[in-house]
Amino acid sequence: MDFAAQVDERLHNLAKPPGSLGLLEQQVRQVFLAWGSFQEELRPRHIIFAADNFLRISGYIRGSMWLNLLMSSLSGGLEFLFLGVFGFGVWGAAF
Repeated sequence: MDFAAQVDERLHNLAKPPGSLGLLEQQVRQVFLAWGSFQEELRPRHIIFAADNFLRISGYIRGSMWLNLLMSSLSGGLEFLFLGVFGFGVWGAAF
């Protein structure tokens, strides 16, 4: 199966009626084709993003806010560490 067929299969297997997103669905397909691959592994940042969205959708706005504040603080601390202490430059701040 070629990559374009994999993209089409993924888009049609989402929890929505096929083709219901119209132009947005076409643009997502183009982005996937330009990207050229799927990221199959689950990383911690994906779980934090999912947890934040789950809290917001479930109505726990304060929990979502505190999670965002915690992650922003950790991010700021790590950027200071990577840029200021270790001197990794922009590469270190990006990863």
